[in-house]
Amino acid sequence: MKQVSIIVPAPVELVALAAELMTTTPCVEIVVFGAYMDHMDGCIGTYCPELKTVYIDMGNALNDQALYNAGMMFIPNVWYALVWALAHEVEHACQLEAEPELVEFSKLPQEYEDTAMQAGADLVLDWSEHHNVPTLGALGWLGEQLIVMINAMYTKHPEVADEVTHVPFGAAASLEAVFANHEFTNRGKEVLIEEIDAGNIGLKIGNDRFLTAFEFLGL
Repeated sequence: MKQVSIIVPAPVELVALAAELMTTTPCVEIVVFGAYMDHMDGCIGTYCPELKTVYIDMGNALNDQALYNAGMMFIPNVWYALVWALAHEVEHACQLEAEPELVEFSKLPQEYEDTAMQAGADLVLDWSEHHNVPTLGALGWLGEQLIVMINAMYTKHPEVADEVTHVPFGAAASLEAVFANHEFTNRGKEVLIEEIDAGNIGLKIGNDRFLTAFEFLGL
C-alpha cells in the first residue's frame, strides 16, 4: 500500500506531488519527509530499494543554493530543490526496478545519473509552468525555518529579506539578478524590459521587474 510518511510537517503541495508521482510510478511504495535525518549525509533526497522508499530531507534543502547562485530568489530556490530531488529519486527507483543488478553499484553509472538529473529538471519546469511557489505560511515547518534564516541573513543579504515584504506573489527572480547571472546582449535586455512593461511576461511592482520561475528556468 502506497503511503506518504511525514516525520516533520511537509508542505501540502509537496505531499500532493509525492502522492501523484507514486500513482504514476509503481516502483515507489513510500515517500518519507523529514529534516536532518542521520542517514541522509547532507543529501536532500535518497532512495532505499530494499524498502522501495524515497526519503526527502527538507532540512538539507535549506542549505541548497544551486538556483540561488544562478539568480533565483532564495525561497523558490529551496522549494524547487525539493521538487527536483523528489523527481530525481523517483527516477532512480524506476531505474533500479527495471535493472535490479544496478543495486550492486555504490554509485550508479553516469548515464543513469544524467537521466535522473534530467527527470528532476523536467518536473521542476513542468510544475513551475502551472503553479506558484507556496507562500511561507503554506510551507509549514519549512516556512518557519526559512523565516529564521531570512532574519539571520538580513544584515549581509537584505535582498533576501525583501522576498518576504516587497516581492509579488509568483515572482522567482528579479530582472536585476537575471542580468547579473546570465549573458544578454543590450538588445536582449531591452526586449525583456519591454515585454515585462507591456505585461506579456513577468511581474512589475513600481520600477522593479521580475520573472516567474517558469520564465527564469527557461532562460
